[in-house]
Amino acid sequence: MNIASPRRPELVDALSTLVSQPRAEHARRTRDEVIAELVRGEYLATDLDATDTLRVSHMSAPVFDRAGRAVSSILVLGPEFDITATEVRVRGNQLVRAAERATASAGGHAPIARQSTDGKAFV
Repeated sequence: MNIASPRRPELVDALSTLVSQPRAEHARRTRDEVIAELVRGEYLATDLDATDTLRVSHMSAPVFDRAGRAVSSILVLGPEFDITATEVRVRGNQLVRAAERATASAGGHAPIARQSTDGKAFV
């Protein structure tokens, strides 16, 4: 899941400025700040507190092949309004179920977890 940045309009303005003025320092700084925020904007639904309200940019879930490899994904764009963490979890569960159905329809399966020699699980 990716959380939308409220600074998106600033990024659009900065990029527009940089098209005509590539050395505009303020625009470059704004661009870099917003991009840095976007990099930190990825979360798992379990990372959210139930009382959080947020704007989701998109959510995705993997689709697996017969060998258990992720070969595709289903991506859903978020609404243009804030939603609660509870609603994020509901939508996320629906998305995972859709990806599971797509995996089954393709004859695939989720990866099988295996134990390493030191007892830690890995795939």
